[in-house]
Amino acid sequence: MLNINYFPENLIYTYTNSLTSALAKGQRYEKKGMINLNKKFLKLSLFFMAFLMSSAPFFAAVGQQPFVGGRLVVPLSADIHVLTPFEYGTTYEGYVLGHMYDSLVQYDVDNQPQPVLCESWWYNSTYEKWIFTLRENTFWHDGEVLDTADVYFTWTTFLDDPTISRRSWLYNYVDEITVLNATAIQVEFTYGPKPQDVLIEFADAWIVPEHLWNDKDVTTYANIENPIGSGPFVFEEWSPGQYFRLSRNANYYLDGPWVEEKILQIVPTIEAGFYALSVGELETLTDVPPELELVAQNDPNIDSHEYLDDYIMYLGVNHRRWPNNVTAFRQAILQGIDRDAIIEIAGFGRGLEAPASMSLPWGPYYDDTIPDYAYDVLAANATLDSIGITDSDADGYREGNGTELTFRLLVSGEYQQSVDTATIIASYMRKLGIEVIVEPLLWANVWKRIGGLGGTYAEKYDYDWCFAGWVSFWSDMHPNWAAWMFNEDLKWGSDNYNIPGWEGAYRTQVTDLTNEIMTETDEGVVLTKLDQVQHIIAQELPYIPVRVMGRIALYRNDSFTGWVKGPTTGLDNWESWLAVHLVEPEEGDGFQVMTAVIAVGFLLVGSFLLKRRRRLK
Repeated sequence: MLNINYFPENLIYTYTNSLTSALAKGQRYEKKGMINLNKKFLKLSLFFMAFLMSSAPFFAAVGQQPFVGGRLVVPLSADIHVLTPFEYGTTYEGYVLGHMYDSLVQYDVDNQPQPVLCESWWYNSTYEKWIFTLRENTFWHDGEVLDTADVYFTWTTFLDDPTISRRSWLYNYVDEITVLNATAIQVEFTYGPKPQDVLIEFADAWIVPEHLWNDKDVTTYANIENPIGSGPFVFEEWSPGQYFRLSRNANYYLDGPWVEEKILQIVPTIEAGFYALSVGELETLTDVPPELELVAQNDPNIDSHEYLDDYIMYLGVNHRRWPNNVTAFRQAILQGIDRDAIIEIAGFGRGLEAPASMSLPWGPYYDDTIPDYAYDVLAANATLDSIGITDSDADGYREGNGTELTFRLLVSGEYQQSVDTATIIASYMRKLGIEVIVEPLLWANVWKRIGGLGGTYAEKYDYDWCFAGWVSFWSDMHPNWAAWMFNEDLKWGSDNYNIPGWEGAYRTQVTDLTNEIMTETDEGVVLTKLDQVQHIIAQELPYIPVRVMGRIALYRNDSFTGWVKGPTTGLDNWESWLAVHLVEPEEGDGFQVMTAVIAVGFLLVGSFLLKRRRRLK
């Protein structure tokens, strides 16, 4: 790839001097009557130089295209269990899958839908009929053609099996899916859903290759041996507990990616990650403490991007065990936690208190009239006394049902901020007379114990408390966020998962309201019902919200550039995957191409002179 910025000036200088010297020699030869070189040589040389100069805009334009190459190493916070678009459970799995699989539509950092596998979509005036037109010349990583048969297979697999965990509720209202031709597929709904429902809930599902999945049980197949997708990166290797190695999809149908190889490196600690970043072994790092951020500010090769993440960290108390299933107990726990202090100490001053409604505190669907739970130890102690959880023997610890209250708090030991937060929560509980023992585990074990894998197994729901986080399901842009989290008919609120174990009449009421919201097209009615949901959640506290994540991402600026940044998006997002590229070409690329151009020019001129001289002889 030629970049005019890397045009070797010394070669221009050498060429110009050679031209001047040759012209002088040509004049001497002419005087001797040997050949008339000066005019011919001057014309050819000037023509060649004019070609180079007139081509500069072209070269410059080409130079603006990123160079292909480089090995990009980025951190991965935890390992995965499965790599199936039908059954993945964690954000880590979703992050890895997104590199290898594409959907018809992808939302950018500004929350706007962008066509990916499709080049366009159309819907009729009632929103009941949609047609998606796929891009031509799209291929799976194994070289097979991707067409509407694959889309049809993926969508009808979801449609026919309500037990698939990643199945959208919108499939309950699909009337018919029809392949119109190799690049056009039609979906008809039983009613006219909101366009954002179709684009977020339906068209953003990762498409799988029919020829590899048609004989698989999609609810059990883990897809970890050699996942084949159509996305920007190709799976090469997974070393469990260490890294994923991906390679550039050279046949990708969009611009990019430009990185030849990408490593998703599991980083054990922030300190280890910062050292790797500082010596150029890692390109990005998130959530560094202030002291390391200060060190980074003195490094000219490291820049930063600060943002609010659409991620809420919560305290999950297992409602299947008393007194966690008592609403007043949960309210007292939240009142007894100084969340501002947690943000300052564990979160390095970044982020916001999470609303009691578990919604992001911005956007059109947030109800800012919902009462919250201010830090108030006296009020928390009074609430505990009122429900009979008291320190009857005056030993500093409260008892309930005749025994002292002791809770084991599970937390991911791989994420220091979570461990610090859990430790701080335990110290606040001590002020309430409640003993909490922090138990750091590998995230894979936490996720399994709290029910994140669904199904049935011996360890499921074997916990008292946990500290974890939820992506907020686009609560700043989509009214169905509450359904995704709390609706008992959907995945995460269902009895198969239901991580907090929330039960009762209020759960049913929230389910009914969110079901109505999903099919409601009147925006005013949607807002009214969603406000009702938020008030119920804030009162009941199925989850005990702690904070909205505020983050700072450090990144090196000396090797790669092109990171796409959003106000609620980190650096390593889908748009960045296609845009990040080397700052400079790998050694030899620019120099060799330009040298070749000039060498060809000299050969052309030399060839002409040689032929001319032979004729004169």
